[in-house]
Amino acid sequence: MAIVAPPPCMVANDVRMTQVGHDSATVEWNIPVGVSHCLLEYGPQGFAPGTGTVVDSVTEGRYCIHGLDEDTPYEVRVVCWCIYAEEYSDKQTVTFRTKFACPAVPEIHAIEVTDTTIALSWRIPDSADYTDVEYGPRGFAEGEGTLRPHITRGYYGFGSTTIGGLMPHTAYEVRLRNYCSNSGEVSSWYAIDTVTTGIDTSAAVIGTVLSERVVLRPNPATSKVVVESPSPITRIEVADLQGRNLYDAPAASTTAEIVTASWPRGTVVVTVHTTQGTVTKKLTLK
Repeated sequence: MAIVAPPPCMVANDVRMTQVGHDSATVEWNIPVGVSHCLLEYGPQGFAPGTGTVVDSVTEGRYCIHGLDEDTPYEVRVVCWCIYAEEYSDKQTVTFRTKFACPAVPEIHAIEVTDTTIALSWRIPDSADYTDVEYGPRGFAEGEGTLRPHITRGYYGFGSTTIGGLMPHTAYEVRLRNYCSNSGEVSSWYAIDTVTTGIDTSAAVIGTVLSERVVLRPNPATSKVVVESPSPITRIEVADLQGRNLYDAPAASTTAEIVTASWPRGTVVVTVHTTQGTVTKKLTLK
């Protein structure tokens, strides 16, 4: 009886990268006949064998890799387990480079707010081509707002638009995202908090509501409290619940420390004046 040698162990065919983004990529290959599963190892280009990330028992000729760094060269190595030869095939290697992440809108400024309009300005990063703006009533679902697409940068790299036809004294939400042609990607939406028509927010940074960004630490406090603000503090006033003044002093920084050890215990009212507006907070002394 003739002894028949097992067929040779075939390598993965046509190993290739598809759908390469800034933090993920998909590797695909054709699984040869006589293979039960494949194993892949990936890491920075040129990584030493055994030091990469291993994914075993892949039965389909496709795997999506997540958690990659942007603009970084990577290498993927694929071997397949041959049933008849009972061994792994020679490795097949493919290299790729992740794309640049498209930067999100960093900050938005309200230039003017009237009863029926909101004028906005924001910086468009150099790597972005344009910004899409979507707006609607507070809490609207993505895609259900009014879209104002493809707003390009103007003077000094800023984008701007005026949203009109709004209802007076109504809370609106505005979302912005950038498009980057060098990576073919869009940034995440920058969802700003509500802007209410008919309220003057000139020169206010509306990334979040100012009152939520001014913080008293700690609260409750004992011997001192630190006031933190996203914009420079110009003055701080403190009074008890009967209106008696406990503290009144100018400031010129985004943080201020106040000694509270000599104040009566209980609840006091802290009024923080900033270059973006005035915020009132309650502070508990214990």
